Amino acid sequence: MDELEIKYRTSGKALPPQPIRIQVPGWGGSAERKMENNSEPQPWHCRPFTDGATSGLELLYPFETECQIVNESGVARIDWPYRNEPGQAPQGNEFGLFDTSPHQYYLFQSGIDLQAPRDYVLQTQPHPRFFTDLTGTAPVALIGQLETEWWPRTFIVFKVPPPGQRHIFRKGEPYVQIIFLPQKMTYRPVRMAPEEESRRRDLQRDIANSTNYVATNVWHNPEGGQFNNHYKVLARIFARDGVEGVEKAVAEGLAQRRQAFPQGKTLPQLFELADDFLRQGKQIEAMDIYTAIRRADPSNAEAFSRMAMVVSSVGLAAFAIKLMTQAVDRAPRSPLYRAQLGELLLGAQRFGEAEAALRSSLALRPDDAKVQNDLKMALERQQTLQPPNAGVHPVG
Repeated sequence: MDELEIKYRTSGKALPPQPIRIQVPGWGGSAERKMENNSEPQPWHCRPFTDGATSGLELLYPFETECQIVNESGVARIDWPYRNEPGQAPQGNEFGLFDTSPHQYYLFQSGIDLQAPRDYVLQTQPHPRFFTDLTGTAPVALIGQLETEWWPRTFIVFKVPPPGQRHIFRKGEPYVQIIFLPQKMTYRPVRMAPEEESRRRDLQRDIANSTNYVATNVWHNPEGGQFNNHYKVLARIFARDGVEGVEKAVAEGLAQRRQAFPQGKTLPQLFELADDFLRQGKQIEAMDIYTAIRRADPSNAEAFSRMAMVVSSVGLAAFAIKLMTQAVDRAPRSPLYRAQLGELLLGAQRFGEAEAALRSSLALRPDDAKVQNDLKMALERQQTLQPPNAGVHPVG
């Protein structure tokens, strides 16, 4: 790995620049939400984001006194009681609005001098936490380039927040990403040769068709969205073996997928194949078959039902209930799917909904002993959860 030496000096309370660190917990996501079933994807799960987010340096707000850039009905102002700063106080001109009507930009004098190496320029970009911020308060640094080989001052220009919103600068929080680029680099787009286009088109298609078989980890969020680490796996293979290694790994993934999806199978045979995978503990392969059936025949209630029971077995209760509800929608006269939905709702402790599903199943098949027992359990659990004296009205 090449290393770029960046010289710097600071003035006042300015903090030294540092390599960007993904904050977990923080703007990088939650450490508790790992890459496993029932976990929502987090920014730190995504290799392309983490690679981009950790490129270059970050600058941190150095003052104890919080500063807010507020936009009220299109009029921007700086709320910064800088005179309250303990110790060495700032001068007050570190923040400033550009003199335009209406205000669109403001700047911050960082108090830092970063000197790019010879023939490099400094480029500012929004800090990666801006892209994960849900509050709208993260400052939005503009893209800009400075020839800091001779320019000895780093100031950052920001976009004013939209009307009704504000940007907040707090002690120790990063506010800009800084990278360094060759000053005289030019870009010349060149059309690929036909054989290059064909090779990359094939690779794009093959990667898309083999992701679950290239990945070493496949998981679903509570609503059933599927995620995997195939990009990370292929990036490591490329670092070791180049493009040829990637193509080989993808080809092997495709071969595994073809083995899981042999051609010419009838619908009963596909269901039987999925059952075989489940007996071998291969839930991903079984779910892929059910997904393929659902896509080919969106009205096939059995595929929805069977997949619901599989995802329930790996702890995806919400996704299982969603799938089983879709099975009921597709076969409303089936007492089995309604009974299975009631069972799933019972397991999720959604007892009122379970009661409704089980009663609707019994309306179609009144003599089902298991459904009768499940209904009894749903009623008992609801009774247990009722607060004391529920339904008793005091006499005034």
